[in-house]
Amino acid sequence: MEISRKAILEPRKLWWEENGIFNPAVTEIKGRVYLLYRAVGRDHLSRFGLAMSDNGEDFIRLEEPVFEGEEDNPYERLGVEDPRAVQIGRDIFITYTAASVHPTATLPQFPDQTP
Repeated sequence: MEISRKAILEPRKLWWEENGIFNPAVTEIKGRVYLLYRAVGRDHLSRFGLAMSDNGEDFIRLEEPVFEGEEDNPYERLGVEDPRAVQIGRDIFITYTAASVHPTATLPQFPDQTP
C-alpha cells in the first residue's frame, strides 16, 4: 500500500484562513466525510472552516467560516480552537477551546480590559 504525501487541505488566500489551518475534527455521515478545521486569518484570530468529501481524499470547502467566537464574548475574544466532533445517535456534538487574553478568574472583574 502506498501512502500519499499530498496534504489534504492547505491554507487558501482567504482573509479568514490564509495564516494557517490546523486541528481537524472528522466525522462521517451517510458515507460523506465532514472535516471541521481551525483556520487562522490575517487578523490572527481562529475560526472554523468546513470541508466535505465523498471519498475521504478530495475535499470541497466552504468559502466562509462556519463558526467564530462572538465579538462581545470575552471568553472567545481571541478566537476558537481545537474542534472536536462526536456522533451520538442522530446528533453530532461539537466542542472547542475558546481563547482569551485574560485568565477566566479576572474576566468578570475587568471586562473593560478585554480586547
